[in-house]
Amino acid sequence: MNNLDTNTEVVTSRATRLTTTKGKRSRRPGAAKPRKLQVVASFGPEIEEPITVVEAQVQVGPNDSLYIRGQGSGLRWDVGQPMTWVEPAKWVWCTRGGDPGTEFKVLLNDEVWSVGENSVLRPGDIVSIRPQFELCVPA
Repeated sequence: MNNLDTNTEVVTSRATRLTTTKGKRSRRPGAAKPRKLQVVASFGPEIEEPITVVEAQVQVGPNDSLYIRGQGSGLRWDVGQPMTWVEPAKWVWCTRGGDPGTEFKVLLNDEVWSVGENSVLRPGDIVSIRPQFELCVPA
């Protein structure tokens, strides 16, 4: 689960405003509108904890969802947190603050691990990745 509430506006220490607006959630992306995530420039007051964002750009099936697992920033390797579908082929996970050197991986349906090395983030990072999955298709 994302560590930000819906309908929340947050001003980060990087002078950006992250706004999420409540949308209908669904495990089937084609059946509902995605949540809207907007990062815009702002010169308003800053908060102490920056917003840390992981954005996964990948097209998944209509009944599939993305999850994130890791070490640090509230993530665990044994339990995944769902990512939020924000537009076709874009999924986001956000948290306030975070731990330096947080490692993470994205999973399909919290079961299939993305291939490649773990990704690393720091508090306030906005990390964009394109995860790939090896799927076994029955013959």
